[in-house]
Amino acid sequence: MAQLSFDNQGRVLVPPHLRQQAGLESEIVYLGCGNYFEIWDRAVWEQYEREDDEFLEEKSAAMNATHG
Repeated sequence: MAQLSFDNQGRVLVPPHLRQQAGLESEIVYLGCGNYFEIWDRAVWEQYEREDDEFLEEKSAAMNATHG
């Protein structure tokens, strides 16, 4: 977590070491999370969502199999 500043046009300035650490390449996803936000590289976020969806589908199928 880091405190960031804005430029005169209201853009968030992400320091190079944080861009590198987060793997920000070109397109980003900005997620509001209460009093903070997260910035993800779009490709990484899409992969995370796919894996999360697959995990939830597997858990749902397993629950249906045991309760169905």
